This record gives sequence, C-alpha cells and structure tokens, in this order.
Amino acid sequence: MKQEKFISVEGRICSRDYFARAIAMQGMILMFLFMADTISMSLKIFCILVAVISFIIWQIQTIKRLHDINKNGWYSMILYIPLINLFFTFYLMFKRGDKGTNQYGRNPFEKDV
Repeated sequence: MKQEKFISVEGRICSRDYFARAIAMQGMILMFLFMADTISMSLKIFCILVAVISFIIWQIQTIKRLHDINKNGWYSMILYIPLINLFFTFYLMFKRGDKGTNQYGRNPFEKDV
C-alpha cells in the first residue's frame, strides 16, 4: 500500500479524512488567532505564523479532496472568500468521491491488488 504524503497536493482523500483534517486545521487556526489576541507581541507573531501554516495545510487537503471529486485544485481558492468558504467546506465534507480511478489517481477506498 502506498503511503500518502500529508503535505503534497498529489492524490486523493476521502470525505471522512477531509472532514477530520478540515475540523482539526480550522480548530488550530481559531485557537491560535484567539491566543494571539491575548498574549505578548513576540508570541503573537508565533501564533499568527502557526495559523497561516494551518491554513496552508487546510488548502492542501482541500486540493486533494477536490481531486477525489475530479475537480481542479484551483477551486480551493474559494477558501479565501468569506462565508462562501464555509458552505464550500461543508459541501466537500459530505460530497461522495468518484468511484474508481480518475485523472488524479485511484480511489482512496480501493484495495491494492
């Protein structure tokens, strides 16, 4: 079985994995941004940096999820549009992926032969 690269836009992830990763990344973003509001300046910079890195990781996972429904990764730019990004994320969390192999790789649920 081929090991998935977490910080790579190659391949596909299923809705269950995207759900868990999106919730985790959004939680980290919110937590570190709230922390940045209440601490010293040097730690603020660290908290904002961690929040930005979490957002980038969330965007990478979104690209892989888009690949699972046979869409181009550029659609992940929707994450930058306030409010619409929430509906888009929920759509990706519950949309069923393509069955079988598509142009971005094999189905994450397929067994190795």
